[in-house]
Amino acid sequence: VLRKNVDGSVDIFEVKHVNNVSPVIRNDVYIQYYVISHCLEKINSFNVVYKNADNESSDSKGEKFIYQDLMQEAISQQDIVQQKVAMFKGILGGLEPNIEMGDHCTTPYECPYMNYCKGNMSTQLI
Repeated sequence: VLRKNVDGSVDIFEVKHVNNVSPVIRNDVYIQYYVISHCLEKINSFNVVYKNADNESSDSKGEKFIYQDLMQEAISQQDIVQQKVAMFKGILGGLEPNIEMGDHCTTPYECPYMNYCKGNMSTQLI
């Protein structure tokens, strides 16, 4: 969700159906910030919004959602993201890499190309 402020700056809200901000979500935010920061000049905040698992506690004030601004953290990761983007562009511009299947095929998500890598060509590629 993008919210444009009176001064022209933008607040970004990435809504997730989770109870915490995992490393996978953080990495996703870093990449999204990289892309968006190349399109928008005045980003005021980049928030992850998620369910408050403890909204019954006295210190949570009954809030159903937690808003966590990760913009400064995302900014601190931009050199690493830029290096990875360059690396992936190089891979896309070259021959298909020859990489053995392993845990990286299922973590953090299952790869949709696993049948291709197994040699089962009966499965349609995306």
